[in-house]
Amino acid sequence: MSSSSKIYFASIGLASLLVLSGCGSNSQNPATPQNQNNQAQQTAQTDANQTASTDKTDASKPVPMSPGGTSQWLTYTNKPFNFTMNYPSTFTLTPTKLDGLVPTVATIEYPESYTKGTNLGYAKINLKASEDAGTGKCLMSEVTGKKLTETVVNNGITFYKDSEKDGAAGHVGETLAYHTVYKGICYVINLEEYYTNMGVYADGKGGYMPNAPKEFEPVKILSIFDQMFTTFALTK
Repeated sequence: MSSSSKIYFASIGLASLLVLSGCGSNSQNPATPQNQNNQAQQTAQTDANQTASTDKTDASKPVPMSPGGTSQWLTYTNKPFNFTMNYPSTFTLTPTKLDGLVPTVATIEYPESYTKGTNLGYAKINLKASEDAGTGKCLMSEVTGKKLTETVVNNGITFYKDSEKDGAAGHVGETLAYHTVYKGICYVINLEEYYTNMGVYADGKGGYMPNAPKEFEPVKILSIFDQMFTTFALTK
């Protein structure tokens, strides 16, 4: 057999293999409407899974109370001391007069939805103001009496931050406060939390007793407080 004949038959054999290979591929995944529909469903599911993974909320970040932010909140106005602050309509505001290093002029209490079934006894915000405190007393910790040095700027106002924690007999009290002096008036915005230490309910086996409450989430308490703090404004 001549060399040209060999090349001719080899070409025919190669072409036959390619045809058979193509037929096998089509027989495994025929382009039927059913298969096309299955592929579309798989693609849609993949896209949905990717979207879900990117939409997960990071628990370490503050969670807004409502989609509308603070725009639908109520406004507390204190004319004697010339300031305002917004708060959620589900919270309870009580004007008051409580003595202290800086007297309390109003309290804003978190609703029962934050405490029910948890180890949190209560959480409230104390709004304090005084013309008699003086700069020295105003810019010191109400818990320890130490001079405050850490500063935070909010709406152009420089505040001095105070954070304290105290516990006894299985209970814990925490405070987070911001102090400032403006035109001779001392202002203090104070978050106060009181809760039971979860260790009280330990079962000795690395868990908790059946009657143990759910541990409250501090991030939710702080998130709302931070938002309220940003709405504080001086009116004069």
